[in-house]
Amino acid sequence: MAFTGFLCFCGYAFAEGIDLGPCKLYPVIKTEERYEDNIFQMPSNAKSELVNTTTPEILLKFKLSGKNIFDVNYKYEMINFDKYSSDNRRNNKFKAALELYGSSYFFKLKDQYDEITNTYTYAEYFDNYAQNTVFVSIGRDFNDISFELFYENLDYEYNNIDSVNSRNDHVFDIAGFYNILPKTKALAEYSFTKINYDNSSAKDGMANEFLVGVQGELAQKITGTVKAGYQSRNYDGYTDWKEPVTYANIVYEASEKTLLDAMAERKPLESIDTAQNFYESNIVGFGIRHDVTAKTATYLKLKYNFDRYPATNTDSVRREDDIWNAKIGLDINSRQWLDIGANYEFQKRNSNISSNDYENNITSIYLKAMY
Repeated sequence: MAFTGFLCFCGYAFAEGIDLGPCKLYPVIKTEERYEDNIFQMPSNAKSELVNTTTPEILLKFKLSGKNIFDVNYKYEMINFDKYSSDNRRNNKFKAALELYGSSYFFKLKDQYDEITNTYTYAEYFDNYAQNTVFVSIGRDFNDISFELFYENLDYEYNNIDSVNSRNDHVFDIAGFYNILPKTKALAEYSFTKINYDNSSAKDGMANEFLVGVQGELAQKITGTVKAGYQSRNYDGYTDWKEPVTYANIVYEASEKTLLDAMAERKPLESIDTAQNFYESNIVGFGIRHDVTAKTATYLKLKYNFDRYPATNTDSVRREDDIWNAKIGLDINSRQWLDIGANYEFQKRNSNISSNDYENNITSIYLKAMY
């Protein structure tokens, strides 16, 4: 697996910030009001709810020379339910990113820590949990050839009855790139993952993955990364997974005002269902964003998932889920310091185990102020 999209400090292009000498401070606050007609994602007897999420945030951007970056970000999410106030949540989210660039090398160190209060996912209740991801990467260029080494540590800590899902993953990766065109690189990549569960040694395992592909400018006005290969995932006491894998992300600049993107992914993911150790995730997605004016943009996002779970001794059928998601929205930068927006989202899951079915319609509006 290549490391992409770990941290993104976005949405501050119009903020002035507060100059603190060695860094700039960007205070931000966002409030979102949304209505869901199936808040707990139930197959029947759906419960509707009005939910407010208010998120104060601070970003520190340190002033480093050249392309070097050092950013620190903290968010505090306050999620309040109108009728089901016992489900109110308070989440802490922290990110930090250090990137250093030389004439022929780079070094990256990143951390993301999320402390999430009890939540409902796929109509099931889960305890509070904390997730921490640390990423270290070193790269070096040698004319037309370049290499990247990285290590990633993912730690998930669940409380109480869900502590069986607590685990720690160690990911080691090496990737080599060769310039086949001025803006296009061929790549080969190998990664090794060690999966360690705190309270369920039978779910411990390891994975070896081999990939080849291309990265950069794929055609005129088309950029992205496309790679495919094979993963062997072996568990100590559960079903193994040995199948082809695919990762693709492509962006097409249709015009100065219109961007189209597409993605496809096939890989296994660890399952929070104690009866199964993983599931196979197959995803395709498409998006379009169009700038109506200099300060107004519309977007559409479509995604389809096909998830397959391994067979178990207790299930009469092997679980398979079809999941559809569609979202359309409007973003407006109404002032230098203020963004507003609205969107509608449709979610639907059809499973061959009917108790996992649900359909949900979500309507949201938001305000985001920054200095």
